[in-house]
Amino acid sequence: MQIQVYHLEKYKYFYTDVSDGERVEDRLTLGFFSSKNELDSAIEICISSGISKEDLRIQTYTLNLRKHQKYVFLLSYGYSIENDSDGSYVEYYDIFSPQSDLKTCVQLKEKLLKEDRYQKRIDKIYDSEMPDGFWIEPYKLNRLYNVVSIS
Repeated sequence: MQIQVYHLEKYKYFYTDVSDGERVEDRLTLGFFSSKNELDSAIEICISSGISKEDLRIQTYTLNLRKHQKYVFLLSYGYSIENDSDGSYVEYYDIFSPQSDLKTCVQLKEKLLKEDRYQKRIDKIYDSEMPDGFWIEPYKLNRLYNVVSIS
């Protein structure tokens, strides 16, 4: 069945890089929510935990979910390039639309690997656990991530 899923992120836009047209931004997924009420509760927790409402971004997706489905899957891509002038590293990330199942995420990854933009290059440095730069993360619906920790 098709359902609206709300993607809550902590988000900060810095600028658009004129050399390649890429947006320079920080994005942190806080969770995916299956109803407006669940989303509103998560936003309240974020604000009470010190996250500014201006730093929150909500994106809405329509996904085909099974009844009682507990997870959505998020495909991401990232690599670093060493800056020749000072030896620092510049990180690049792409986050794709959430998918309702792992199989669809894998199919999307396979399709993207055929595009020039996602081909391996000698100057791209990948995490050793993600040799092609891609990773898939499962997110439990209606669970808040990266906000409150108990120690």
